[in-house]
Amino acid sequence: MTPQVSPSREGPVIDIDGDNVISKEEFMRVQRDVWQISAPEALESFTKLDTDGDGTISRHEFIRAVREYFLSHDPHAPGSVFLGRP
Repeated sequence: MTPQVSPSREGPVIDIDGDNVISKEEFMRVQRDVWQISAPEALESFTKLDTDGDGTISRHEFIRAVREYFLSHDPHAPGSVFLGRP
């Protein structure tokens, strides 16, 4: 099954197990299966998006990443690598 990537009222569908955070494994799987991003690049992105360093991407971190990816002009913003390097 290929994961779907879309926002929902409950949380991002990247959160495959529904625990309200995106684990490294969930993130890596979506990056690989949906966006065809290499494992090293996906791991680098995960590390930057996990701004509090707890090993997961929270709802807040996810929303921030999406906003930064689409709206920020700062190439060093964590969200700038949300869907891989430009």
